[in-house]
Amino acid sequence: MLNTISLFGRITKDVELKSTPSGTSYVSFSLAFDSKATRREDNKPASCFITCAAWKSLAEIIANNCTKGTPVCVTGYLDQQMYQKPDGTNARTTLIQVTDVTFIKSKETEPKVSQEKVLDFEDGDVPF
Repeated sequence: MLNTISLFGRITKDVELKSTPSGTSYVSFSLAFDSKATRREDNKPASCFITCAAWKSLAEIIANNCTKGTPVCVTGYLDQQMYQKPDGTNARTTLIQVTDVTFIKSKETEPKVSQEKVLDFEDGDVPF
C-alpha cells in the first residue's frame, strides 16, 4: 500500500531536539497549513495543524534550522499511535513521520539589507 504525504506549511514554535532513553535523537513539532475549506465568518482559508516527528540525523537538521514561522515542505508517511489518557481511556493520534524536509526560502527568512550599506550613486558619480 502507498502511504506518502507531502505538506507545505510553517513551524508553529521553536523546535527542540530531544533523545529517547536509549539515546536516539528526535524532534516533534506542529506544522500549520491552510485548508481548502474556508471559515464562515470571513471566507478566508481555515488553518490546520498536524504533528510531525523526525528521527536521528534528520531530527538534528530540523532542530538546527527551524524556528517558529520557518516555511518547510515535509514528506513522510501517516502514522497512528495509541496512548492512554490520564483518566485511563485509550486514545489515538495521527502524525506525520517525516522522511524528508525541504527548507523554503521566503522574504521573512532572507537577510535584510540596512540602509547604511546601500550605496546610491548618480550617473556622474560612479567610481569606475
